[in-house]
Amino acid sequence: MYWLIRGEEGESILMAYLPQDEIWEGGMPGEWLDKLSFDTFKKSAGDKAVSLSFPQASSTAELKRVVEDNRVEFLVISLTRRACFSTSWWRPLVSALKEGGALALPMGPSFPPSQGLPVAYWTPNDLEEIGKGWSHERREVQGEFNPLIGALPASSFQGLRDELPLADILKAVAKGGRIVAAGGLVHFFADFYGSSREDMLKFITFAPKRVLDVGCAKGEFGRLLKNRFGCEVWGIEILEESASKAAKVLDRVEVMDVELDTPNWNRIFDLVVLGDILEHLRDPWGFLRKVRGWLTEKGRVIVSVPNTGFYPIIRAMLQGRFDYVPVGLLCVEHLRFFTKATLREMFEEAGFEVLVQEPQPAPLPQKYEDELKRLAGILPGVDESCLRAPGYYVVATPRE
Repeated sequence: MYWLIRGEEGESILMAYLPQDEIWEGGMPGEWLDKLSFDTFKKSAGDKAVSLSFPQASSTAELKRVVEDNRVEFLVISLTRRACFSTSWWRPLVSALKEGGALALPMGPSFPPSQGLPVAYWTPNDLEEIGKGWSHERREVQGEFNPLIGALPASSFQGLRDELPLADILKAVAKGGRIVAAGGLVHFFADFYGSSREDMLKFITFAPKRVLDVGCAKGEFGRLLKNRFGCEVWGIEILEESASKAAKVLDRVEVMDVELDTPNWNRIFDLVVLGDILEHLRDPWGFLRKVRGWLTEKGRVIVSVPNTGFYPIIRAMLQGRFDYVPVGLLCVEHLRFFTKATLREMFEEAGFEVLVQEPQPAPLPQKYEDELKRLAGILPGVDESCLRAPGYYVVATPRE
C-alpha cells in the first residue's frame, strides 16, 4: 500500500507498506498483527495523505515505477508486519535525509540494533507521548545490519538494481553512505514463542525431579531447566508447530487445550511452571485447582502474570485509551486481568498457600514518578507497589 504526502517544503514523499516477513510463527493471530502494523503505519501518514491505487510491488523495478510516476523525492518504507508506529515517526527521518543522510532509521529498543533507547514505555499511549519529545534526536549509526524500516532519497533508490529483492532495499542502501537514527519512535514486537524466560529461574530454589511447563512454546525454558537441574521436563503446548520444536528438547510434549483436555496426572510433578498463561484462560480459577491435583504434596507452582493495575495502563485508561497489542501487558489474546490483590486471592481460593509474590521490575519515567506521588496524596489507600509493577511472579504450594 502506498500513500503520497506533500512535505512542509512542498516535496513529494512516498510512504510504502511492503511487508516481506512471514506472519508470526505459531498461533498469534497473524491477521491482527498485520492489521496493527498497517493501521499505525497508515495513521502516521496523516489525514492529508493521498492513497495510491498502484498494485502492490513485488520487485524493486515495480516500486521504481511508482516512484517515477509520482515524482517522489523521498521514500519511507516498512518491510515488516511486526511494528507499531508513533504518529509522524517518519518526519524526523525525512529531515535527517535533507541534512545529508543516505539512509534514516527510526529509533526504538531495536531500531537500529546499536542504538538502544534510554526511555521506558509500556503502552501505545506511552509510545505516542514519549515520541513527541524525540523528534530532534540524531545519532550516527555504525556497523552492518539489515534494517526493516527506514527512509531514503528517491535518487538513491533509483540507483539500485531492478532485480534487487524488496527485502534487501534498505540493506543495500545501508552499505554505502551516512546512516542516521532520527527522532520518531517505532516499536518492534519480538518473538514471544522463542523466549527462554530466564527471569523465572531464580524462583526455583530446589532441585526438581519432574517438571511440567504449561505453554512450553518451543521448549527453551524447559531446555534451561534440564541443563541446570538434570530433571525430566514435560510440556503442554496448544500450537502444533511450536510443540513439534519443543518435542526435540523436552522429554514429553502434549498438544492440547488445557481447559478442554484433562490429563490423568495424579500428583506426579514437583514443579509446574505457568509463564504468562493464566491471563489467556477462560477459567484460570478452575485450572489452578486442576494444577493443584497434579502437584506432589510439597510441590510448587511458579507463575508469571501481568498486572492490570500497573500505572501506565491506569494512566492510559484515565485518558480514554485501552489499546491492545500483539504481545505485552495488553495482549489481544488476554481474557482475564489481575491486580496484586486479586491474583493472590485467586491462588488462595484454589487451595494454594502463596509463598512468594514478587513484583517484576519496571523503571518508570520521572514524569510518572511525580504523578504517582501526587496521586498518593489525593486518593486514600493507593497501593503504590501495585501501580509500579507491570506484573508479578508467584510461587505457591498446595495448602494442607
